[in-house]
Amino acid sequence: AVLGLSASKPTPAALRAVCRSHNQISSPGLVEIDHPPADQPAGQLVEEIAHRREVERALRDSMQLLRQREDELRRSERQAERLLKVTGAIAEAVTPEQVYEATVDHVATIVNASTAALWLMDGSVVRLVRSVGYSDATRRRLDGIELDGPDSFPVLEAIRRNTTIWIPSQAELVRQFPNIAPSVTPGRSYRIACLPGGSGGRAVGAIGVWIEAVGEPTESEREFLLLVARYASQAIERLRLLEAEQTSRARTEELYRFAQAVMGASQVDQVFDAAMNAIQTPLGADRVAVLSNGAHWVMRVRAWRNLS
Repeated sequence: AVLGLSASKPTPAALRAVCRSHNQISSPGLVEIDHPPADQPAGQLVEEIAHRREVERALRDSMQLLRQREDELRRSERQAERLLKVTGAIAEAVTPEQVYEATVDHVATIVNASTAALWLMDGSVVRLVRSVGYSDATRRRLDGIELDGPDSFPVLEAIRRNTTIWIPSQAELVRQFPNIAPSVTPGRSYRIACLPGGSGGRAVGAIGVWIEAVGEPTESEREFLLLVARYASQAIERLRLLEAEQTSRARTEELYRFAQAVMGASQVDQVFDAAMNAIQTPLGADRVAVLSNGAHWVMRVRAWRNLS
Protein backbone atom coordinates (compact mmCIF):
# COMPACT_ATOMS: atom_id res chain seq x y z
CA ALA A 1 0.00 0.00 0.00
CA VAL A 2 1.18 3.53 -0.73
CA LEU A 3 0.17 6.49 1.40
CA GLY A 4 0.58 10.06 0.22
CA LEU A 5 1.56 12.48 3.01
CA SER A 6 0.50 16.07 3.09
CA ALA A 7 3.00 18.94 3.19
CA SER A 8 2.40 19.43 6.89
CA LYS A 9 4.94 17.76 9.21
CA PRO A 10 3.50 14.62 10.83
CA THR A 11 4.10 13.93 14.48
CA PRO A 12 6.49 11.10 15.45
CA ALA A 13 3.60 9.06 16.85
CA ALA A 14 1.64 9.45 13.66
CA LEU A 15 4.69 8.49 11.58
CA ARG A 16 5.20 5.29 13.61
CA ALA A 17 1.52 4.42 13.18
CA VAL A 18 1.87 4.86 9.44
CA CYS A 19 4.99 2.70 9.37
CA ARG A 20 3.23 -0.12 11.20
CA SER A 21 0.40 -0.10 8.63
CA HIS A 22 2.28 0.55 5.38
CA ASN A 23 5.42 -0.68 3.72
CA GLN A 24 6.09 2.33 1.45
CA ILE A 25 5.72 6.07 1.97
CA SER A 26 5.79 8.69 -0.75
CA SER A 27 5.25 12.40 -0.90
CA PRO A 28 6.20 15.17 -3.35
CA GLY A 29 9.75 16.31 -2.64
CA LEU A 30 10.63 13.30 -0.47
CA VAL A 31 13.00 10.46 -1.31
CA GLU A 32 11.20 7.16 -1.66
CA ILE A 33 12.13 4.54 0.94
CA ASP A 34 12.60 1.04 -0.42
CA HIS A 35 10.81 -1.95 0.95
CA PRO A 36 12.25 -3.05 4.30
CA PRO A 37 12.94 -6.70 4.93
CA ALA A 38 9.75 -8.68 5.27
CA ASP A 39 10.53 -9.57 8.89
CA GLN A 40 11.49 -5.97 9.92
CA PRO A 41 8.86 -3.23 10.19
CA ALA A 42 9.73 0.17 8.70
CA GLY A 43 9.67 1.82 12.13
CA GLN A 44 12.46 -0.39 13.42
CA LEU A 45 14.52 0.41 10.33
CA VAL A 46 14.23 4.17 10.99
CA GLU A 47 15.30 3.67 14.60
CA GLU A 48 18.23 1.48 13.52
CA ILE A 49 19.42 4.12 11.04
CA ALA A 50 19.27 6.79 13.76
CA HIS A 51 21.16 4.52 16.16
CA ARG A 52 23.86 3.85 13.59
CA ARG A 53 24.30 7.56 13.02
CA GLU A 54 24.72 8.09 16.74
CA VAL A 55 27.33 5.32 16.84
CA GLU A 56 29.16 6.92 13.91
CA ARG A 57 29.19 10.29 15.66
CA ALA A 58 30.50 8.68 18.84
CA LEU A 59 33.24 6.93 16.87
CA ARG A 60 34.23 10.19 15.14
CA ASP A 61 34.36 11.97 18.52
CA SER A 62 36.45 9.14 19.97
CA MET A 63 38.87 9.25 17.04
CA GLN A 64 39.21 13.01 17.35
CA LEU A 65 39.90 12.71 21.08
CA LEU A 66 42.46 9.98 20.39
CA ARG A 67 44.24 12.17 17.82
CA GLN A 68 44.31 15.06 20.30
CA ARG A 69 45.87 12.84 22.94
CA GLU A 70 48.42 11.55 20.46
CA ASP A 71 49.32 15.14 19.55
CA GLU A 72 49.69 16.03 23.24
CA LEU A 73 51.89 12.98 23.76
CA ARG A 74 54.11 13.93 20.81
CA ARG A 75 54.39 17.50 22.12
CA SER A 76 55.35 16.19 25.55
CA GLU A 77 57.97 13.92 24.01
CA ARG A 78 59.41 16.78 21.94
CA GLN A 79 59.52 19.02 25.01
CA ALA A 80 61.27 16.30 27.02
CA GLU A 81 63.83 15.83 24.23
CA ARG A 82 64.46 19.58 24.01
CA LEU A 83 64.80 19.89 27.77
CA LEU A 84 67.14 16.90 27.90
CA LYS A 85 69.30 18.44 25.19
CA VAL A 86 69.69 21.73 27.09
CA THR A 87 70.10 20.24 30.56
CA GLY A 88 72.59 17.71 29.22
CA ALA A 89 74.69 20.49 27.71
CA ILE A 90 74.50 22.50 30.94
CA ALA A 91 75.42 19.47 33.07
CA GLU A 92 78.48 18.74 30.91
CA ALA A 93 79.71 22.35 31.10
CA VAL A 94 82.73 22.83 33.36
CA THR A 95 83.42 26.52 32.79
CA PRO A 96 81.15 29.58 33.06
CA GLU A 97 81.49 30.24 29.33
CA GLN A 98 80.28 26.73 28.52
CA VAL A 99 77.25 27.17 30.79
CA TYR A 100 76.43 30.49 29.13
CA GLU A 101 76.72 28.98 25.67
CA ALA A 102 74.66 25.90 26.53
CA THR A 103 71.91 28.06 27.99
CA VAL A 104 71.64 30.84 25.43
CA ASP A 105 72.55 29.14 22.15
CA HIS A 106 70.53 25.98 22.73
CA VAL A 107 67.44 27.86 23.90
CA ALA A 108 67.59 30.23 20.94
CA THR A 109 67.73 27.30 18.52
CA ILE A 110 65.00 25.25 20.18
CA VAL A 111 62.37 28.01 20.53
CA ASN A 112 63.39 29.60 17.21
CA ALA A 113 64.28 32.90 18.88
CA SER A 114 65.60 35.79 16.82
CA THR A 115 67.64 37.00 19.81
CA ALA A 116 68.51 35.50 23.17
CA ALA A 117 70.87 36.64 25.90
CA LEU A 118 72.00 36.04 29.46
CA TRP A 119 72.72 38.79 31.98
CA LEU A 120 74.43 38.25 35.36
CA MET A 121 74.94 40.48 38.36
CA ASP A 122 78.47 41.68 39.05
CA GLY A 123 78.16 43.59 42.27
CA SER A 124 75.62 46.32 41.50
CA VAL A 125 76.22 46.11 37.74
CA VAL A 126 74.31 43.90 35.27
CA ARG A 127 76.66 42.28 32.75
CA LEU A 128 75.70 40.83 29.37
CA VAL A 129 77.73 37.60 29.42
CA ARG A 130 76.31 35.82 26.35
CA SER A 131 74.03 36.74 23.45
CA VAL A 132 72.96 35.61 19.98
CA GLY A 133 71.30 37.84 17.41
CA TYR A 134 72.60 41.14 18.82
CA SER A 135 74.81 43.57 16.95
CA ASP A 136 78.04 44.76 18.53
CA ALA A 137 76.49 48.17 19.19
CA THR A 138 73.51 46.60 20.95
CA ARG A 139 75.76 44.40 23.08
CA ARG A 140 77.76 47.41 24.20
CA ARG A 141 74.59 49.35 24.98
CA LEU A 142 73.08 46.55 27.07
CA ASP A 143 76.24 45.67 29.00
CA GLY A 144 77.42 47.15 32.28
CA ILE A 145 74.14 48.72 33.41
CA GLU A 146 73.70 49.84 37.01
CA LEU A 147 70.92 47.89 38.69
CA ASP A 148 69.76 50.97 40.61
CA GLY A 149 70.35 53.35 37.72
CA PRO A 150 67.77 55.21 35.62
CA ASP A 151 67.71 52.65 32.78
CA SER A 152 64.70 50.39 32.34
CA PHE A 153 64.09 47.49 29.97
CA PRO A 154 62.40 44.07 30.38
CA VAL A 155 65.39 41.98 31.48
CA LEU A 156 66.57 44.63 33.93
CA GLU A 157 63.11 44.80 35.48
CA ALA A 158 62.95 41.00 35.72
CA ILE A 159 66.16 41.09 37.80
CA ARG A 160 65.03 44.03 39.89
CA ARG A 161 61.65 42.48 40.72
CA ASN A 162 62.93 38.88 40.69
CA THR A 163 59.87 37.88 38.67
CA THR A 164 59.24 36.50 35.19
CA ILE A 165 58.04 39.01 32.60
CA TRP A 166 55.99 37.92 29.56
CA ILE A 167 55.32 40.52 26.85
CA PRO A 168 53.03 39.29 24.02
CA SER A 169 53.71 41.95 21.38
CA GLN A 170 55.76 44.95 20.33
CA ALA A 171 52.84 47.25 21.14
CA GLU A 172 52.72 45.92 24.69
CA LEU A 173 56.50 46.33 24.99
CA VAL A 174 56.27 50.01 24.08
CA ARG A 175 53.29 50.50 26.41
CA GLN A 176 55.16 49.04 29.40
CA PHE A 177 58.54 50.57 28.54
CA PRO A 178 57.91 53.85 26.67
CA ASN A 179 61.51 54.93 27.23
CA ILE A 180 62.76 52.35 24.68
CA ALA A 181 60.24 53.30 21.98
CA PRO A 182 62.85 55.29 19.95
CA SER A 183 65.05 52.16 19.63
CA VAL A 184 62.20 49.84 18.59
CA THR A 185 61.92 48.92 14.90
CA PRO A 186 58.28 49.60 13.91
CA GLY A 187 56.18 46.85 12.37
CA ARG A 188 57.99 43.85 13.83
CA SER A 189 56.02 40.95 15.29
CA TYR A 190 57.49 39.21 18.33
CA ARG A 191 56.91 38.24 21.93
CA ILE A 192 59.38 38.48 24.79
CA ALA A 193 60.16 36.26 27.76
CA CYS A 194 62.48 37.42 30.57
CA LEU A 195 63.22 34.80 33.22
CA PRO A 196 65.29 35.61 36.31
CA GLY A 197 67.38 33.08 38.18
CA GLY A 198 69.03 33.18 41.56
CA SER A 199 69.16 31.87 45.08
CA GLY A 200 68.17 33.05 48.51
CA GLY A 201 65.25 35.07 47.19
CA ARG A 202 67.51 37.33 45.14
CA ALA A 203 68.01 37.28 41.38
CA VAL A 204 71.60 36.94 40.23
CA GLY A 205 70.75 37.23 36.54
CA ALA A 206 68.12 36.67 33.87
CA ILE A 207 67.59 35.11 30.44
CA GLY A 208 65.91 37.23 27.78
CA VAL A 209 64.33 35.62 24.69
CA TRP A 210 62.73 37.37 21.68
CA ILE A 211 60.52 35.00 19.64
CA GLU A 212 59.24 35.98 16.19
CA ALA A 213 55.54 35.38 16.93
CA VAL A 214 52.82 37.48 18.52
CA GLY A 215 50.68 36.32 21.42
CA GLU A 216 50.99 34.69 24.79
CA PRO A 217 53.44 31.76 24.95
CA THR A 218 52.02 28.28 24.67
CA GLU A 219 51.88 26.21 27.84
CA SER A 220 54.70 23.93 26.66
CA GLU A 221 56.86 26.91 25.70
CA ARG A 222 56.26 28.54 29.07
CA GLU A 223 57.12 25.37 31.00
CA PHE A 224 60.23 24.78 28.89
CA LEU A 225 61.64 28.28 29.41
CA LEU A 226 60.94 28.23 33.15
CA LEU A 227 62.71 24.89 33.54
CA VAL A 228 65.70 26.07 31.50
CA ALA A 229 66.01 29.20 33.64
CA ARG A 230 65.93 27.05 36.79
CA TYR A 231 68.61 24.64 35.54
CA ALA A 232 70.80 27.49 34.28
CA SER A 233 70.64 29.36 37.60
CA GLN A 234 71.54 26.15 39.47
CA ALA A 235 74.52 25.57 37.17
CA ILE A 236 75.72 29.16 37.55
CA GLU A 237 75.39 28.98 41.32
CA ARG A 238 77.31 25.68 41.32
CA LEU A 239 80.14 27.27 39.34
CA ARG A 240 80.25 30.26 41.66
CA LEU A 241 80.55 28.03 44.71
CA LEU A 242 83.26 26.03 42.99
CA GLU A 243 85.14 29.19 42.04
CA ALA A 244 84.88 30.52 45.60
CA GLU A 245 86.18 27.22 46.96
CA GLN A 246 89.09 27.21 44.51
CA THR A 247 89.95 30.81 45.36
CA SER A 248 89.85 30.09 49.06
CA ARG A 249 92.07 27.04 48.60
CA ALA A 250 94.55 29.01 46.49
CA ARG A 251 94.78 31.79 49.06
CA THR A 252 95.26 29.29 51.86
CA GLU A 253 98.08 27.63 49.93
CA GLU A 254 99.72 31.01 49.27
CA LEU A 255 99.53 31.92 52.97
CA TYR A 256 101.09 28.57 53.86
CA ARG A 257 103.94 29.13 51.40
CA PHE A 258 104.37 32.68 52.73
CA ALA A 259 104.64 31.40 56.30
CA GLN A 260 107.22 28.82 55.23
CA ALA A 261 109.23 31.49 53.39
CA VAL A 262 109.19 33.85 56.36
CA MET A 263 110.34 31.16 58.77
CA GLY A 264 113.19 30.15 56.46
CA ALA A 265 114.21 33.70 55.45
CA SER A 266 117.69 34.91 56.35
CA GLN A 267 117.26 38.39 54.86
CA VAL A 268 114.42 40.91 54.97
CA ASP A 269 114.30 41.11 51.15
CA GLN A 270 113.26 37.44 51.13
CA VAL A 271 110.30 38.30 53.36
CA PHE A 272 109.29 41.14 51.03
CA ASP A 273 109.46 38.85 48.01
CA ALA A 274 107.35 36.15 49.72
CA ALA A 275 104.80 38.77 50.77
CA MET A 276 104.43 40.07 47.22
CA ASN A 277 103.96 36.50 45.95
CA ALA A 278 101.25 35.87 48.54
CA ILE A 279 99.39 39.00 47.43
CA GLN A 280 99.96 39.08 43.69
CA THR A 281 99.23 35.46 42.72
CA PRO A 282 95.80 34.82 44.32
CA LEU A 283 94.50 38.34 43.62
CA GLY A 284 95.91 38.55 40.11
CA ALA A 285 97.38 41.99 40.86
CA ASP A 286 99.36 43.65 38.06
CA ARG A 287 101.38 45.84 40.40
CA VAL A 288 102.39 45.29 44.00
CA ALA A 289 104.73 46.98 46.48
CA VAL A 290 105.88 46.74 50.09
CA LEU A 291 106.23 49.95 52.07
CA SER A 292 107.55 50.47 55.59
CA ASN A 293 107.09 53.24 58.08
CA GLY A 294 110.45 54.90 58.53
CA ALA A 295 111.74 57.55 60.81
CA HIS A 296 109.56 60.58 61.44
CA TRP A 297 106.50 58.68 60.03
CA VAL A 298 107.85 58.69 56.51
CA MET A 299 106.61 55.83 54.30
CA ARG A 300 109.33 54.28 52.17
CA VAL A 301 109.00 51.79 49.30
CA ARG A 302 111.10 48.76 50.17
CA ALA A 303 110.17 46.33 47.35
CA TRP A 304 108.02 46.54 44.22
CA ARG A 305 106.94 44.88 40.99
CA ASN A 306 105.84 46.58 37.76
CA LEU A 307 106.14 50.07 39.23
CA SER A 308 107.96 52.85 37.40
